[in-house]
Amino acid sequence: MFTPSPTLHPALVVLLFFLAPSARAGLVSVQLASPSGLSISGIVDTAADTFQIDSWVVSAGGFRTPVAGQLPFTLPAFTLTGDRFDVPDHWMGAIGATAGWAFLLPVGQGVEGIAWVEGPPSRVFNHSSFGWGGFRNSSGRNILRGSADTFAYVPALNGASDARLTSIVVRPIPEPSTALFGIALGLCGAACGRPRRRARRAASEPALAFTR
Repeated sequence: MFTPSPTLHPALVVLLFFLAPSARAGLVSVQLASPSGLSISGIVDTAADTFQIDSWVVSAGGFRTPVAGQLPFTLPAFTLTGDRFDVPDHWMGAIGATAGWAFLLPVGQGVEGIAWVEGPPSRVFNHSSFGWGGFRNSSGRNILRGSADTFAYVPALNGASDARLTSIVVRPIPEPSTALFGIALGLCGAACGRPRRRARRAASEPALAFTR
């Protein structure tokens, strides 16, 4: 817990108390790209245990593109057995079979229920889910892929296939309070330093003698 110093200015004490960084779970920016032309980006919320996909771009190849109004997709974290997974607070990208879990569509939602620019996907199983680190088949079974380098069961122009990821960027998003806390500390240093500098200046100045 943050304990204000008794020497701080009262206003700064209040400011620092409320802006002190917390130790709660945070947000992580994710950018995924495949040489087959699929690029996905979004935010992992380690408190909600979800991956929110805000951008899905297909620049080439045979993958399908969701209609803009379908975004964002929110993919909860699931284990191999179908239980929800508690994403570590300081998660840095470990996912898939090596980690024991994946981000998948919510139970009951499948790729056939998403509107795609190219039209309804063909040769895909109803109630199946794409996912990062694995996928869910039509019988509700979760299948995990090797590691973070796979975005699985992506609807293509003909069926569905895995996208192999060659670029994976995972970057924690600093909490706004952390930056403000630094600013507040700087202001505190400036405010608390002025009285000491004035005191040192007064002590160094020669005394003035007055004659009548």
